Amino acid sequence: MISTIKVPKLDANVEEVTITAWFKTEGDRIAKGEKIVEMTTDKAAFEVESPKAGVLRKIFAEKKSVVPVGFVVGIIAGADDILPDIQKANAVLMEKHRLKTGRKTASVPGKQAG
Repeated sequence: MISTIKVPKLDANVEEVTITAWFKTEGDRIAKGEKIVEMTTDKAAFEVESPKAGVLRKIFAEKKSVVPVGFVVGIIAGADDILPDIQKANAVLMEKHRLKTGRKTASVPGKQAG
């Protein structure tokens, strides 16, 4: 079974986070409840735990990326699971966020290609 790791809505005022650290890399095995990524808002840093055991198959937001609430930053799945196409939904979310915040460009360094 496939699980996505999304930026959570922590507070009514939180619109985006910065990815400050990944504790795992693509291909690493992960236990349920294991810390997987650290995100920072303008007020606090927090760690996101894995919702299930599996393999971190894909990272969509590298360290220092600024991404909106709801953005899928990673996928946990079995080694042979076929992964869903997340990139289009993430791109739409980034564009909406860009228009809302008035930023000229998105801030997602690293790879987004499948």
